[in-house]
Amino acid sequence: MEHNVRTSVAVIRGAAAGVVATTVMSGVLEAGRRATAFTRQPPTLIVRTVLTGSPAHGVTAEGLLAVLAHFGYGTSCGALFALLTRRRRPEAGPGVGVGYALLLWAISYIGWVPATGAMAPPDRDAPGRQAALVAGHVVYGAVLAAVLRGLNQQRRPGAPARTPPLGDQGHPSRGLPIIARKHAATSSGSRASLTATSDLFPKARRNADLAARLAVRRIRSSLSPTHPAAGSSTTA
Repeated sequence: MEHNVRTSVAVIRGAAAGVVATTVMSGVLEAGRRATAFTRQPPTLIVRTVLTGSPAHGVTAEGLLAVLAHFGYGTSCGALFALLTRRRRPEAGPGVGVGYALLLWAISYIGWVPATGAMAPPDRDAPGRQAALVAGHVVYGAVLAAVLRGLNQQRRPGAPARTPPLGDQGHPSRGLPIIARKHAATSSGSRASLTATSDLFPKARRNADLAARLAVRRIRSSLSPTHPAAGSSTTA
């Protein structure tokens, strides 16, 4: 159960980071399109090819469909990146993200995209488009890793703050924890009090015996008969 929750959290965070990274990447691709000679962005050509079989045939709402496809792919790749790196310690940095993004570029624009006929291979593509794509993927990977790391380092809502260990100045090796030491001190004080109290018992018994003897003597003296004075006589 806990494993499933952690996996779901990683997917959600990776998808969110993918959205941010795809947004920044889109800006780089648009800047590359304006600065170079190519006129159609790759997502548009891919949508045309998937729906009509040819990148030259336009389709209705192809702009919206291209945006959805572009962000869907970027979001999915962000979630995959989070799953692949969730056990990595330390967490994946921008270098790992850039390497991951360049791998995506190679798989897509050297592999399956030319295979579908949507675009030509990099060596035969429109001037500047592949350069813009490489730059966009580099930015995508760096932003993806940075945003994902920031999300992973946030403390979970409701999670208790860390507290220093109990002990003498945070060093438990110096003795018992505070609560245990207080209990030990209380116990020692109690034992000392009991010892002192038990020492008083013999004294009290001796004093009681002495008082009892004195009382017995007084009682005996008061009960003893009174004798007549010596030399006294009765005259006939």
